[in-house]
Amino acid sequence: MKSKFKKLLATALVLCLVLALLPAAAFATNQYSFMFNNDSGKKFPTGVYTFGKITVNGATYDASKVNDDDIITLKAEPEDGYGLAVFEVTVGGVAQDVTDDTCTFQLTGDVVVKAAFRELHNVNVYADEESIQSIIVNPTTAAKDMTVNVTVTPKAGYSVSKIYYETLGNKWVTIAENSDTGNFTMPAGDVTVSAVATAMTKYAITTTKTGEGNVTTDRPNGTYAGDTVTVTAQAASGAKLKEINVYNTNTPSQTVTFNYDNASFTMPAFPVTVEAVFDASCNHQAQHTP
Repeated sequence: MKSKFKKLLATALVLCLVLALLPAAAFATNQYSFMFNNDSGKKFPTGVYTFGKITVNGATYDASKVNDDDIITLKAEPEDGYGLAVFEVTVGGVAQDVTDDTCTFQLTGDVVVKAAFRELHNVNVYADEESIQSIIVNPTTAAKDMTVNVTVTPKAGYSVSKIYYETLGNKWVTIAENSDTGNFTMPAGDVTVSAVATAMTKYAITTTKTGEGNVTTDRPNGTYAGDTVTVTAQAASGAKLKEINVYNTNTPSQTVTFNYDNASFTMPAFPVTVEAVFDASCNHQAQHTP
């Protein structure tokens, strides 16, 4: 009898030792759940969708491998030829920040993921050679409901009046007006992005002086509204620059701010006269150059 008792006691001691050596995670209970849905409400229990998957810390979701309060990183991985159109994550009902295809958070509540993987379509561009320098789209392939960003650079002397895209069914959709940039939500099919630019009015710049010296600009033939014009004023020997005045050539009382630090001004939408005033007795700075 004593022998059996000793054996039972030894077995119990070994079991206690084994239990003591097991990590705490072996006894952890997960209070919080993960739910993976698409934007139609269909569920994907392990995060593996029809055309992509959402991994949890680099692997397919396995409830036994995540514990409450863990730092979790979800990553969306579309299959070839497909893109991530929707990716939203809430933890305990609170929306989480998603950066492109990744979301990182601490597991402090039930996780609900809404994701959608859709077929990629081409985002083509057509730039009118006469007025458009370039059109840049990002991304160049996109799935339905993805956001596409557009940047248009017009040629000198032109301004962008409209950015639009055209579908294969000849449907035209305006992206932006009177702006060089814009974005749109990708439809279910290839599109071609184009832009319209109109010729800008060039306004004359006249230079004049009072006193001994010379004044010039880097836009002797005039320029367009919004352009930066640099002025160089050189006083003659024995004279000093007193001031530079910029005003509407047709309405001299309408003045334009001159930046002495940069020796420049922003061209307004009217012709201007740049006047340099030189004075032999003035102690102002002798010249303004860029």
